[in-house]
This record gives sequence, structure tokens and C-alpha cells, in this order.
Amino acid sequence: MVLSENQKNKVYFSNLLALNYPSIWKEICNVLSIYGYSAGRLTYTKDYWCRDFMPIQVGSNEFVQFQYDPDYLTDLRKYKTNPNDTVKHITDFTPKISKSKLLVDGGNIVVCNNINEETWVVMTEKVLIENPDFSKAEITSMLEKDLGAKIVWLPWDTSDECGHTDGIVNFINGLSSKPSIMAYFSLYPKNIAKEMRKLLNDVFDTHELIFTHDEKNNWAYVNLLRTKDFVIVPGLGTDSDNEAMGQIERLYPDYKGRIHQIIIAPIVEEYGGAFNCLTWTVNTEAVSYTHLRAHETLAN
Repeated sequence: MVLSENQKNKVYFSNLLALNYPSIWKEICNVLSIYGYSAGRLTYTKDYWCRDFMPIQVGSNEFVQFQYDPDYLTDLRKYKTNPNDTVKHITDFTPKISKSKLLVDGGNIVVCNNINEETWVVMTEKVLIENPDFSKAEITSMLEKDLGAKIVWLPWDTSDECGHTDGIVNFINGLSSKPSIMAYFSLYPKNIAKEMRKLLNDVFDTHELIFTHDEKNNWAYVNLLRTKDFVIVPGLGTDSDNEAMGQIERLYPDYKGRIHQIIIAPIVEEYGGAFNCLTWTVNTEAVSYTHLRAHETLAN
């Protein structure tokens, strides 16, 4: 069964983030150090977005590697990472990986579960377009087998090039039979937002983020980093930062005093990704670590 973010206790980043954004990297490492975390650094990456190309943990030391060949990098091949190169250079542990036939970005996999240990994954229907050799029924069946979860399909707004769900929804908790989620729809056309809202409300208890001004990058607040011990919320350097923090603190009361905000406006503005996109998270308690490298600890 695919693991949700609140079950993870190790965070990896592309080595490029530390090299190109040293001040942001230092802030990230400082937060991680509060909780005894070291920041893992992935090598042989060609962009920052390791969430999309790294394998998905489905329990114990088992991972699923989806095909990675996003259409938005068709003309930008120099930025396309070969996941095999990165995975084989992980020195902390050797993940047991099964390969999927499907092309899926990790940013299109938002995991939610409930008190009965039922699990859902929220995806946009861009996955259907990316896998034309299979029908929707076939893709759904394959994903449910790969991930051990039920699939909730959201419509894809084609103006959203990546078509990922990690800027639309984020899991809050599974304290009842209906999981709670956080969502932000305001930047989508009204008809698509209405359909997303209905589809999600059928399965989840949905809490929408609301802002005084719906600025173009407010989706980034949903794209936060969460582990079992802390949350890091993207900061955009606008008035919406405080509004986002207030709402997220109310939605995640179990993390009281453990929710942090780091300004990453230059990254969001230039590249269109935030903290969930920037990270690959793992539950190390479910894998056999050979060692934790000392040099993966804090930046000076």
C-alpha cells in the first residue's frame, strides 16, 4: 500500500538545489536539524523536481518506478533525469523496485487514507492522455494494483501544462472514514473547479484555502513538505503568506509549533514548483539502511 507523507521521516533533494540556492538550502537544513533530520542529496539529477521522477514507496522496502517521459520536457531534454542513474547512486539503502508500464509523474500522486486503512490516490486525467495505449479502465486497474489504492480522477485543465494534483490537494488526516484534505481551486476555470470540488467532496472532507487576493502562485501553499514530524510551507513574500500559515495551522493542529515557512518565491516564480515538487520522501523505518552519510547533514 502506497505510503502517505505523514508516514515519512527522511527527505531528499536534488543536489542542484544546494548548489544553486545555497541560502534557501541552509534554511531548509536548519529546519530539518530541529527534528534530527539530515537532508539527503540526490545525484545525477538534471532538474530540481525529484518528486516527479523518483520511485513511489508502497511499503517496507518496496517501491514502484513509473515511466518518466513528460511531454513538457519534449523540447528540453537536457532537463530530463534518468531515474535509473539517480536511484543506483543512492548509498543509504538499496530500494526494491518494481517497474510499471505506465507513464506517471510523482507530482500527480497525492495519497490520502482513512481510519479503516483504506487508501486513495488523487490524479488528474492527464495520465490518461499520457498513456494512450491503455483504456481508462485498464489504467485505473494497473494503478490500483501498483499502488494498493483506489484512484480518484480529477479533470485536467489543459492550460496547466504539468497537470499535477500536488498543487490542487494535500492530505490532512484520516481520523474518520472520510479523509480530510486541503484544496485550492481558485485559479481554475469555474466549470473545472466545480467538477473538481464535486469529485473530491464525494470521497473526502474538503477544506478550501481562501485568500483575500487569489494571486497566481497561491497554489504553492498546497504544495508543502510534510513528514511525520514537521511541515514546511512555501513562502511567496506576499500578504498571502500569513493567510496561508493561519489556515494551515488550523487544518493541521497535530503539528502545532512544528509548522515552518521558508520563502522560495524565486523558485516558484521561475520554475512553477514548490516544496512537494522539490522533495523525495521515504519512511526509513520500513527500509534497511546501510548507513546515513555524515556529509549529508547540515550545510555550513
